[in-house]
Amino acid sequence: MKKCFKTIAIILCLFLIIEICFPTLNSVKAVIEGNTDTMLIASGVTIKDTTTLKEVISQYGQEPKIVTTSVFGGTANTFYKTGYEDLLYVETDENGIVMSAGSCAKEFKSRLSNHGDPFNGTVYSMQGYTIDDWDDGAIGVLVYNTSAKNYANIKSTFDKWYNNQYEYEKNLCKHAIPIVNCYLTRDGDDTIEFNNDIYDTLAKIEQNGKDIETYAKENDKTDLYKRVRMDTGYLATYECFPNPFRAADGASGYRATSTKKYGYFKYHIEPSTTGHNGYVAGASGYYVSNELIQKGGNTVELTQEEKQKYEAAKAMYAKSVAEFNQNGTSAYEQTPVYDKTPLVAGKIYENKLKGAVDYLNAIRVAAGLPTVKYNATLSNSAQHKAVLTVYTNNYTNLKVPNPHYPPKADEVSQEFYDTAMSHMSSENLYSGDIISGITNAINDAYGDPITCGHRYNLLMPYWTDFGLGEAAGQSAHKLSGSHSYTNSVVAWPSEGITPMEAYSGGYWTCEIFNNYQITDNTWMEVVRLNDNKKWEFKEKTTVGNHRFAINGGIISFYDGDMTGKEGDVYKFTVHNLKKIATGETTDYTYRSAFKSIYGTDKEINIKYPETISLDKKNITIGIGQTINLKTTFGGENITEISVKFSSSSNNIASVDQYGTVTALKEGTATITATTLNGKKATCTVNVTKGILGDVNNDGKVNARDAKLVLQYFNGQVTLTAEQQSRADINGDGKINARDAKLILQIFNGK
Repeated sequence: MKKCFKTIAIILCLFLIIEICFPTLNSVKAVIEGNTDTMLIASGVTIKDTTTLKEVISQYGQEPKIVTTSVFGGTANTFYKTGYEDLLYVETDENGIVMSAGSCAKEFKSRLSNHGDPFNGTVYSMQGYTIDDWDDGAIGVLVYNTSAKNYANIKSTFDKWYNNQYEYEKNLCKHAIPIVNCYLTRDGDDTIEFNNDIYDTLAKIEQNGKDIETYAKENDKTDLYKRVRMDTGYLATYECFPNPFRAADGASGYRATSTKKYGYFKYHIEPSTTGHNGYVAGASGYYVSNELIQKGGNTVELTQEEKQKYEAAKAMYAKSVAEFNQNGTSAYEQTPVYDKTPLVAGKIYENKLKGAVDYLNAIRVAAGLPTVKYNATLSNSAQHKAVLTVYTNNYTNLKVPNPHYPPKADEVSQEFYDTAMSHMSSENLYSGDIISGITNAINDAYGDPITCGHRYNLLMPYWTDFGLGEAAGQSAHKLSGSHSYTNSVVAWPSEGITPMEAYSGGYWTCEIFNNYQITDNTWMEVVRLNDNKKWEFKEKTTVGNHRFAINGGIISFYDGDMTGKEGDVYKFTVHNLKKIATGETTDYTYRSAFKSIYGTDKEINIKYPETISLDKKNITIGIGQTINLKTTFGGENITEISVKFSSSSNNIASVDQYGTVTALKEGTATITATTLNGKKATCTVNVTKGILGDVNNDGKVNARDAKLVLQYFNGQVTLTAEQQSRADINGDGKINARDAKLILQIFNGK
């Protein structure tokens, strides 16, 4: 840019004073050099007022690396090549027209400044922003398409940013980091990264009223961050909209370290009656360590492959949740009939079945396994099998030596039976609904705890198709098809990421596939990398707190001290395997990181409950009955209210993800509700042969149908005087029992 003469400078200063004193007169046209419609020339791309994103992509020769939403109504796009060369940034409106364009390439020309131009401190309304190196002049620039309609009302664009500030600030950080890396790379320094978890956590800390410095000081973490950019920016909302070039400016003057390698950049605006366009602004930036957001203890960094698996699992889980929740909480499009003939398979809504399939896929991609696809035919067969299993086991006197191959009751139609017994290449029968049934089978706590056949049916790498069904807490899985795979190990905890949403304990296992074989001397070494605690599994035993077994190609091991909590990272080494290709003895090492895959980038402001309670603590219900448990959370401003229900004895009382308990046979089971941050509440369920009633928290029973009680005792019920003092039998045949002990006394006294 040509140097301004003194007279021109004086005139421009007068314009600036007018703009400041009379903001309603803000010009929507930036002062530019020359009469041209060209905004920017950089990296072989010429951007004019009419240029579209499609034309930019065509000129640049490749798609953008980062794409987010733009305050102008379209997208924000960052392009760069190997080593962050030829970095180009463009934002578009809803029609794809470029609204702003920036570059930190080694050569650029623009309306505002050219590469190497000396610093010019004169500021104009919406002129853009220049990154100035003082010694080398302009090394980065961002300019605007001031002819476009979006500039008709500048304040409305700021309003849009402010009303969606979290989204736009986060997007800005994603684009600012490669701009910083462009300069770090030129100086031979290590680059920095964007980390979604770090950004969300730090943004929440600031939203709660603490800046980064205060937070770090109060928690003795001042050595875990480096401030690299701070600008209160009095004229920030006058010269430019929030943009990644201003946020990144100055950050490249600091070196990142091996731990402080995550960038956190913000361009925060606040309403102000004295600010330009109704707002004041401030830009800030930090290099931070992942430990800055940890509760304490050692944090283990994920490998690049683990990060990829983690992001893939999160995306698949989000897809699963969206599919599953499409039509409310009702599971059935057609309700099954399983307690009498003719049996009716019923039909679960297809979106819920697809959501369940992708829940399994989230677990599989977290382990680096190929996904399976929803199969309607398999699901129809599985739904029939679930109904047939419930009926055969609970409503007939047939002996069932093998539940997968039950005898056909005479009253069951051949067509129904054949459909249920079709597609038997691989089948799981497990307790739970279509979601919890997958979780239960993956953990395989009681069905097959050592060989874990249910688990490996769902994790088998070669399956292509998956179908599932559920009736009365009995789930059924059908798998079929095959394709090639390269996995040498399939493990639980997974080789990669173990989703916290799917993990509930039990034996840990490792199945050896391609390339290796187990030998007589094979043993397992486990190290928790967070604290380097080590376990060795050599002596085979299936009792006690430290267990080890080998069955075929499956290595099973258990130790009560091996936790599986958020943030745990384990290294597993299988010693003394035989390498098939050469016959030599070798070891195989893999890692597993326990990570929650819940939520998406847009799900912020998460506040976990401090406590959780259930509306019932102890209930007595009859076989076949159901009852719903309601949760209450303790704490302020809670946003995360997701709960996982589990039963200590699924064969006595099962529970689904809605908190509905189903009594299956006599006995006692403990139902546990667990929040995502590990808070728990329990309810004891006592299942009897046939007494109907609700049990309140005070232990009293209100029987809903006295006739069933009387029928159970063949009408021969005699109340003692003491019992009569505690219960009334009304003329309509209803009993209002004021004490649960009364019902138990009648039952036990029969």
